[in-house]
Parts: sequence; structure tokens; C-alpha cells
Amino acid sequence: MTPGLIGLMALVTLIWGANWPIMKITVAEVPPFTFRVICALGGGTGLMVIAWLSGQKLGVPRAAWRYVTLSALFNQTLWNLLTPFGVSLMASGRASILAFTMPVWASLFAIPILGEKLSGKRALGVALGVAGMAILIGGDAAAMGAAPLGALFMIGAAMSWGLGTVLNRRGRPEGVGTVVLAAWQNYLGGIPIVVLAAIYDPWPPNLDLSFGAMFGVAYNALICFIFCVWAWFKVSVSAPTAVAGVSTQMIPVVGVTSAAIILGEPIGLQELAALVVVLAALTAVLWPERTPARAAS
Repeated sequence: MTPGLIGLMALVTLIWGANWPIMKITVAEVPPFTFRVICALGGGTGLMVIAWLSGQKLGVPRAAWRYVTLSALFNQTLWNLLTPFGVSLMASGRASILAFTMPVWASLFAIPILGEKLSGKRALGVALGVAGMAILIGGDAAAMGAAPLGALFMIGAAMSWGLGTVLNRRGRPEGVGTVVLAAWQNYLGGIPIVVLAAIYDPWPPNLDLSFGAMFGVAYNALICFIFCVWAWFKVSVSAPTAVAGVSTQMIPVVGVTSAAIILGEPIGLQELAALVVVLAALTAVLWPERTPARAAS
């Protein structure tokens, strides 16, 4: 890997990790539906501009629309709806840990959809991922004396992203660039959120926002949904899978740390235990399987 790719990967990790407390600040003032409409439409437009400037074809083959739309429902609509509600109901650091169990769910969905086998390492990763979630959910349930809705929203978001990822692998159209695909998914996935915002969010919107909320909207729409998506695709295409996986593993670490710095959220033994267990789960799931040729050598 070149130093430029390493720096880009580190930057994406820091930006996405720090976004969890920033998002919590934002949705305290901006209705979640409106917030995600801005992110989806702004992100889709920005990615389309990047694709157009780089000379990519902006269309999608007619036969591929079914898969593009279906994966957009899980990768964008459900993820973008569940995460802001989830982070508003629980500590943002904890939310980031649960959200980044997504590779664990993807490995499970790949069994029936892609016909992949559940290897010993993946089975261990799934078991550890469930254990990490149980640690956090158990603490929330004890504290609230009721169903931990925030944790359930975040698990649902992780599951939806994992399923969308597997659907993308199965039906990804040939000849369509990853940035173009991400842009169309932003647009298509944003349509249901636009409808929900029109029904439930107040109109005209409240523009009397604090600096933190305005910064959070701009941070998500311009940096997280445009720059980071472009950078992540560039890294994931150019870097080895194991190296890109390390970046995924570090995002919840940054999320927990930044939440403690920005919001003063406590980091107790429960958070640390869950973080360690989930990181071990991601390591087991993301680490490349040994091929017969590599095993023989």
C-alpha cells in the first residue's frame, strides 16, 4: 500500500468514528427524517458529480435496477432511518459498537444468499459478535427495566447493512462504477425517507439551530456521505481485504473514544468488554480464508 492510501484509510476511520457523537448532537435539534433526507440527496448528488468529472457512465442497465433498488432499501433506507433514532436513545459510543457488527451479519446472510459455507473462523466471529451485543443489551435492559430500543435499532441497522452488502455482491451490475452505484443507492434509498419527512416532520423546518447541529448536518452531508464514501471505495478497491478490514475494526474504537471526549460519555468495564469482544468478532469474520494453495505452501 502507498502512504497516500494508508493516510486516506486512517482519515476515513477517524471521520466515520467521530461522527457518532456528532450525529447524536445533530439529531437532538434536527428531526431524523429531515436530517437523513439532506444526507441522502446531498450525498447522492455529490457522488454523481465526482463520477461525472471522472468520466464514468452514470446509467445502470435495466436488468440491474431490481438489485440496485433492493440493496438501496437495506444499505440506505433502513440504515439511515435506524441509526439516528438508535443513537438518540443510547450512548453514541455504544451505538457505534453495535453498528459495526455489520460484517458479522453479512457473513450470516451470505450463507443462504451466496451459498458460502460457515467456516470455523466465521462461526467463532458470529458467536463473539452475539456475545458483544449481549453485553451491551444486558446492561441497557437492566438500566431501563424495559426493552432497550436504542440497542435494537442499532442491531437492526447493522443487520440491514449486512444484508444490503450481500445483495450488492450477488446482483452488482457489470460496467457500473462503485461511486455511481453508491450515488443511485443514495437517491433510491432516500425516496421513502423524503415521504416520511413530508408526513411527520414540521414544515417549515426550524432553522434556529446551534452551531453544533449545523456543523453536524454539513459534516454528514459533505464529508461522511460524499468524501468518505468515495475514499472508502478507493481504499477497498486498492488495498488488501485484511488491511481494509482493520479500518472497519478501528471505527468503533474511534467512536467510543470520541464520544468520551466530545460528550463526556463514560467508558466503563461493560463498554470495554463489549468493544474487545466485537473487535475479536470482526477479526474472525474479516480475516481472509486460507485457500488450498496458500495452505499447501
